[in-house]
Amino acid sequence: MTDHATDVLNSGHDDRLVRRVRSGELEVIRKRYAHGNAPDVFESMSALWRSTFGSTRLPPGLPQPLRLHDDGTTMDMSVVDGPMLGTRGDTGRLADLLDDVARLLADLHGSGVTVPRRRNAPRLVASLDRKFGGERQPTIELLDQTARSVEERSVVSHGDFSPRNIVLTPAGPALIDFDRLQMAGAGRDVQHMAAWVWVTEVTAGRADPAAGWHLGDRFEASYSTRRPGTAVELARSRGFHRASALMRIAMSWSSVRNHAAATELVMGEAHRLALASGAAG
Repeated sequence: MTDHATDVLNSGHDDRLVRRVRSGELEVIRKRYAHGNAPDVFESMSALWRSTFGSTRLPPGLPQPLRLHDDGTTMDMSVVDGPMLGTRGDTGRLADLLDDVARLLADLHGSGVTVPRRRNAPRLVASLDRKFGGERQPTIELLDQTARSVEERSVVSHGDFSPRNIVLTPAGPALIDFDRLQMAGAGRDVQHMAAWVWVTEVTAGRADPAAGWHLGDRFEASYSTRRPGTAVELARSRGFHRASALMRIAMSWSSVRNHAAATELVMGEAHRLALASGAAG
C-alpha cells in the first residue's frame, strides 16, 4: 500500500511535522515527533477517545487516534475538517462561540482521564524558569512565592488551549494538538485562553490593558457555569495562571519576543498580575 502525502501543514515545527496523507482508502493526519514522545501522546489520546470526551460525544472532542507506527516516532489520526476558530493575531469567532468553546474545555476537564505528566503550580514555575534560561526574573520570583499557596484539583489539561487549536466542524468545535497534555489545575487552560486573547488584542492596539481581559473574563464565567463548584478555585488562582501564561507567550510568540515594545507590554502585565496575586495570597 502506497501513502501519498500533501505539503506540511505546520511549517516551522520541524520537531513535530504534520501532514495530511492518503493511506489506502483513507485520508489521515500523520504526525512525526523528532523527540520520540509519539507513544505517550498516542496513549493519552486513546484514553481520551474512550472517554466521554471522545467517540460518544457529538462532535468528538478530538481526532480519533488510529495508528502508532512501528518506528515509535509517528502516529496517524483521523482528519477533523473545518476552519480554525482563530489565528495568531486574530481571535476569530471566539466571541460568538464562547459558550460552545467553554463547553468543549469543560468536557475535556470532566472526562475523568488521567495522564502520566503532572504540572502543579510549583512545577509550572520551574518550567517557566527553564524557558527563561534559569535567569530568575523578578516575576518568576513572585510566582514562585505565590505557587506555594495555589490549591487546585487536578484535571486533564490541554496545555495550549487557544483558538489556534480549535477546529470548527459542522457539528461544533473540536480540539487538536494534544502534545502538551498533562494533569494540572483547570485554571491553566482557562487562563491561557484569556491571556492568549489579551496579548492578541492589546499588542494589536485593539484594546487597552484593562479591557483586554473582558473576553477572558466572559470565558471563565461561561466555563464555571458548565463545571459547578469551580468558580472559587478559578478566582483564587486567576492572577497566578494569567501571569504564567503571559510569560510563556512572551517567550514563545515571535511577534512578542522579537519586538521590544510588545515584550515590555506583556511582561509588565505579567508582573502586575503576579504582584497582585502575591498580595491577595
